Amino acid sequence: MKLPNAVKLVAGNVVVLAGILAAVNLASLIVIEGYLFAKGVVGPSEAELPDGWWSLPMYVDKDASRALFEDFHSIEYHYVPFLEWSRSPFRGRGTTIGEEGDRIHEDPPWDGESQGVVRFFGGSTMWGTGAPDQGTIPALFHELNPQYTVSQDAPMDLVVFYEGVNEITNCQVGEEGPTHAQVTGFRRMTDTPLVPDNSWDHLRALGWSLLLARTHELGVAVKSRLSSEAGIEPSETPRWDCDTNPEKVEAAATILLRNWEMAQAIAASRGARFVGLLQPVAHFGSPNLEVVQPILRADLRANYAVLYPALLERLRSAGHEWIYDVSGAFDGVGPVLIDDFHVTEDGNRVIAERLNTILSADSDSVGNPGVPGRPAR
Repeated sequence: MKLPNAVKLVAGNVVVLAGILAAVNLASLIVIEGYLFAKGVVGPSEAELPDGWWSLPMYVDKDASRALFEDFHSIEYHYVPFLEWSRSPFRGRGTTIGEEGDRIHEDPPWDGESQGVVRFFGGSTMWGTGAPDQGTIPALFHELNPQYTVSQDAPMDLVVFYEGVNEITNCQVGEEGPTHAQVTGFRRMTDTPLVPDNSWDHLRALGWSLLLARTHELGVAVKSRLSSEAGIEPSETPRWDCDTNPEKVEAAATILLRNWEMAQAIAASRGARFVGLLQPVAHFGSPNLEVVQPILRADLRANYAVLYPALLERLRSAGHEWIYDVSGAFDGVGPVLIDDFHVTEDGNRVIAERLNTILSADSDSVGNPGVPGRPAR
């Protein structure tokens, strides 16, 4: 039985259309992956890196800063149970990462016996995003205090927590309770069945992937770029909602305090001193923003504006003498912020010096308002 000519014509056109869509989809994939590679997301490149961090005026040595951020975008990650994602070992021109995912710095000269082990905890700001190995907070503190051993492996004598900015993760739209920055993406992946429930769903998913997915992704990216250049605010759903959800603000402040209280109890049970530092953020206090103001995120500004006062109030109300407020550490100093919270080596030096002052002060005088980094009470 021969098919009518009309059916043949329609079937032929469908095949041709599918071929064109598949070709455009493949070309879109090549454009997207090529763009990411050129921007340094996949590997080092001579192209300008995302956000132009290396070219900021605070980085005087442009070759070194370019190498630093080429390192940053070349780092690979791997999954570690209970820790989520950890950075893999790496050695670049400005970045060295050990087996545990921590930065490695050269120890300062010291001929005597170690007077104690210091362990540092925090997020990417403590890890040192934006600074070379010798310019992280642990490295700069070690430079000021060569008598200590700075290690994440040895038994601890002093424990330092440097936190605050990552509490914004508790403000994610659609999420309640303690969470982390990638939870929305993970939930989207885990809630989507790997094998569709029926053949039609499978065929539809396959068709979307082969014919339209990458073209759609490229179209969204181009639209976003054109809207940005035209000064048009994107109409996407807000990512954070603490500015309209006081319950989340209260929960975030409580979580930070409870985490620190548990950490302090663990440290004390092992005979170690604990210091909790509420870190600076671009949207609280009066830091110098003349360089980064154009790239600061309005959505973060609105949420930190309500979140940080609540964090500080909750920490103060607890009355613990081991909690210190250094959120104003960058007030009155030159530009050190490279985005909403990451800083240059100079910014890390300010924090290391504040910590040194806290530890050097007599126990009876730490509460003196004249001492930088006074207890949050």
